[in-house]
Amino acid sequence: MRKPPAKPRKRSSTTRKRGQPTKCTPERIAVLERAHQEGLGRKAAAEAAGVSPAVLYQWLARGRAGEAPYVELLERVEGGRDAVVEELHGIVLGLARSEDPHVAGTNARWLLQCLKPDVYGQKRELTGAKGGPVQVEAKVGALLSDDAVAEMDGEKLADTLAGLAAKTREGT
Repeated sequence: MRKPPAKPRKRSSTTRKRGQPTKCTPERIAVLERAHQEGLGRKAAAEAAGVSPAVLYQWLARGRAGEAPYVELLERVEGGRDAVVEELHGIVLGLARSEDPHVAGTNARWLLQCLKPDVYGQKRELTGAKGGPVQVEAKVGALLSDDAVAEMDGEKLADTLAGLAAKTREGT
């Protein structure tokens, strides 16, 4: 007589997930927060906490998705960055109010470009002859015949041109 198959166990809310526990500990969160408060970038902050930058970015993404303990990490790291931005904003604003007109003008212009780039940002436009569109010309006739190019689909042509460009850069 056969036994009936065992029923799968239902996971309760107190059942732990399998796998390694997260390395996103309160201590690491504190190190990452401090690093961001000191103005370090993501890479340097991750190194200070003993994790790779890729892991830090994964944790932050998981925080944006609402997963604990990563939500706390995200809030504290962003809070640390906000504090630095606020401090730097105050410094630049103070320089923009400097009595030296050159210092004031340079810093005020830079601050406006950062805060309102659509209005005060530097607009750079690349144009061709007489303000017209930029003309790009590639001569591949010496390397590929017109018939060979006509027979290639777009992907094959792109691969062939990329290979030729690589050879040209190598000087062969």
